[in-house]
Amino acid sequence: MKRLFAVALFATTFLAISCQKETSEGEGGGQQPVAAVPADFDWKMTRDVSAAVGMPSVSGLAPDYAVVRIYSSPVLADGNIVAMGVVKASQPVFSTAMTLPAGVRNLYVQTTLPDGTVSVSMQPVSATLNVAGAVMKSAEAPKIRISAATRSESSSMPGYPTLSVKAESDFAEGAVIRQTPAGNIDLGASWIAKPYAAAAEYYIPAGAEITGNINLNGKFSPHSAPVLYVAGKLTLDTSVTVGQATLAVLPGGEVYIKEAKANLQQNAVNPAIYVFEGGTFTTDKTSFSCKTVVNEGTFVVNGLFNVNTSCEFYNGATAVLQAGEVEVTNKAKLYNDGKIESADFQLNTYAELHNCENGTVAIDGTFYVTNYSVTYQKGVARMDRLEARGGGTLYVNCHTAADDVIAEGAKFYIASGSGLDAGTVYFNSNTELYAAAGSIFSMDEYNASRSGGNVRIVSQAQADQPMAVVVIREKGVSSRYYGTKFEGLMEVVYDNAADAKYVIDAGSLIDGAVMRDRQTVVIAESKCNGGKEPVTPDPEPEPEIIEVIGAPYTYCFEDGWPWIGDYDMNDVVVVTGIDRLVNKESGKVGSIRINWELKAAGAAHLNAFAVQLDKVAASQVASVETTNTAFGKGAFAGPGLESGNEYAVIPLFNTAQEILGEGTYINTSKGTAPVPTVKHTTTVTFTQPVDAAAVLESAVNAFIVVNSKSSGVFSRDTEVHMPTYKPTGFAVVSGNTFTEAEPYKYFVSKGTGMKDNYMMWALMIPGEFRYPAERKDIRTAYTYFNAWAASGGAQHVDWYEDEADEDMLY
Repeated sequence: MKRLFAVALFATTFLAISCQKETSEGEGGGQQPVAAVPADFDWKMTRDVSAAVGMPSVSGLAPDYAVVRIYSSPVLADGNIVAMGVVKASQPVFSTAMTLPAGVRNLYVQTTLPDGTVSVSMQPVSATLNVAGAVMKSAEAPKIRISAATRSESSSMPGYPTLSVKAESDFAEGAVIRQTPAGNIDLGASWIAKPYAAAAEYYIPAGAEITGNINLNGKFSPHSAPVLYVAGKLTLDTSVTVGQATLAVLPGGEVYIKEAKANLQQNAVNPAIYVFEGGTFTTDKTSFSCKTVVNEGTFVVNGLFNVNTSCEFYNGATAVLQAGEVEVTNKAKLYNDGKIESADFQLNTYAELHNCENGTVAIDGTFYVTNYSVTYQKGVARMDRLEARGGGTLYVNCHTAADDVIAEGAKFYIASGSGLDAGTVYFNSNTELYAAAGSIFSMDEYNASRSGGNVRIVSQAQADQPMAVVVIREKGVSSRYYGTKFEGLMEVVYDNAADAKYVIDAGSLIDGAVMRDRQTVVIAESKCNGGKEPVTPDPEPEPEIIEVIGAPYTYCFEDGWPWIGDYDMNDVVVVTGIDRLVNKESGKVGSIRINWELKAAGAAHLNAFAVQLDKVAASQVASVETTNTAFGKGAFAGPGLESGNEYAVIPLFNTAQEILGEGTYINTSKGTAPVPTVKHTTTVTFTQPVDAAAVLESAVNAFIVVNSKSSGVFSRDTEVHMPTYKPTGFAVVSGNTFTEAEPYKYFVSKGTGMKDNYMMWALMIPGEFRYPAERKDIRTAYTYFNAWAASGGAQHVDWYEDEADEDMLY
């Protein structure tokens, strides 16, 4: 075993690979120095915060009480609560303290009224946090708008050219067509064959069936824009172009044209085709590049319904448009205040669909919104599939539903009180969705089957408005670095802990967005959000007992102190979490429960593990209880409070072997079968409740006691602590290289003069840390570890969650 004794003192030196456990080239040895470590670096990855939260006001009055929860993450789950308390008239301020990972930049303060109404505010982390009481409103019965298909008194349907219903008596005999002409007639022309006359308007009466020989092109003198009114039946089994003429289908009238075209009408006064309520127009295919087509009756297209080249099609309040396929393109516009039924529906090349307040759109296929086309969806729309790409934009002003939604380079806007509901959603490639206050975007799955990135879902809600709501019912995925950013005052409703394969990273929630597993934002039921029943808040009873579940931290040790180690940081690896039982009146802590799990023992020594509560005197501890019934012979006399100390010292285990079984390098060598680990608890009850600051994670001084396996004798002499933490009174520190005058006198190396200066022997790392494998130096295993240390902890504060060499991790 190669050992380097820490002897030479330098102001700064370099991080590099060191050797213990017989390392060799290719296993981490021989790396050149890469970064300087400041002499005063404390190696901490946490910071402490004291917080005070005031009493809320409800419509200007104080409630009987309110429950305050402070979360360290925008994921508002129980495991992320770092403090909890009660405010009331007799106790208008909740004061507490907490230890946070250094990477936590914001806290989320939730205030809940007795009726369950919730307010959440994001607060930037600072050493002292003072949060004024929230200004809130009690939950009220939401104002219901009937979700049945009642018609809106007002509609955004623009005005369009109209015609009046005509009767046979309105026409001269030469303008009435009672039978199919013997030869082709040009409506409006001076040369029209008798018995017909040149006229501005013509009429096919009820009962008449005309099957051809009518030219609807117009342009002829003296009546260049004639109108043909059809009260009977007109069948033109050919391709027909409506030029400057107008074809008007009266109530009860029926028209069939095999292929209907309309063009050359940009300067015409009347629409190319006008279908009155009660009239029916049927065709196999259309190509409309005219100025206007109006439907107030039934318009049936068996095949492709095409509107293009700035043509405007108006589907009125009484109208039904049925098509095999719809294509609106090249700046054309389709306005609907009635019903549209279609298979695939394509909107492209700067085209527009205006589904107005009374309109319904049912697409039994795919709705394509592409190439800078725009949909203004103010009615109700339902489709099998929605694809928005290439600058396509969808304004959701009323309920829109799709089984599948795919968007790449698209934009969505959801209005207040409106809803977009989907089965599966895939957003990618600079797609943006803007959600107004009180809007809802709900789905079964979000980016679950394939990854999507560079996506923004942005709430436009203000602090005094209801949050926007995003609901993911089953599966959702968003990675920290390439995924979706949920931005602003928004509640994302998703059970993030249900399946480890489908997780929305907390880093995806920014600028006040939060996530929880149930909806708390109350949105009134309406036709425009799908008629869903509004959320009814669960009442929040005043808690009798407050238990705050502690976040996990991983303690990693090198056991060779004061000798320089190999820095695989796996000689002892223990994951802990400290739960606190808090008095609701005083905010003080009556007991703590230390949840702990020995994960690895990558050493040949017999190492004990204990904690010293640096701010709790031994006399303040009433009892210690543990589930570790295998506590055996070792450095400590027993598993209870160690006697003879000024501060409370609580042993958790005496040797790693008593927990994981006999052996060395347990759960550190890749390629060997892992040894099952066991979760234990150690409960410490105090004689009187102590301040929350006394039992912060930062006040828990975790350490190991090292004994040589070969000696057969156990002692308490050799302790290894984290930097800045003092040893207990039983440790022997004389004879080593540390002096009282040094800035971090214990457990930071002086180094070799070339490398390893100011290195540590122990780290407390937030979360359940993926530790290096045997003989794999942490400085090489984790890409940004060196940069973090060289910056004195200012940069790459989340290095342990960042890039790593998978081959070097256990």
